[in-house]
Amino acid sequence: MNTFDVTLTVKHYETDMNDHVSNAVYYEWADQARTEYLLRAGIALDALQRAGKGPVILEAHMRYLAELRAGQELRVTCEPQYGEGKTMTVVHRYLQADGTMAAELILLMGVFDLTTRRLLDNPLNSLRAIAPRPELL
Repeated sequence: MNTFDVTLTVKHYETDMNDHVSNAVYYEWADQARTEYLLRAGIALDALQRAGKGPVILEAHMRYLAELRAGQELRVTCEPQYGEGKTMTVVHRYLQADGTMAAELILLMGVFDLTTRRLLDNPLNSLRAIAPRPELL
């Protein structure tokens, strides 16, 4: 398993009326971490589009464990778990500065063929085929 993470600071506009992070923001942060993970391997959005491929979320399960508030620093992990078949699991953990897990998002994902509108076999191989640095996936 190849774990990657990004460090973020909670912005005031990312909080809701309860003065903690809005639930939709967790999904945005996960998307940012996955994008950075792909960029590290050299896969930019335009490269995916030229290859006729796109990541797709099939299921999402979020657990909220501790509040995050404006000004707090956190790490968002991206832990893809590639298997066989057409799907993969991606786990995102939201870790406070002291290492306390504030939330966890588990995604069932695949790589989508933008022409046939179907999932491709073996997401890891599909991504490695267009990655300049496939060993980082």
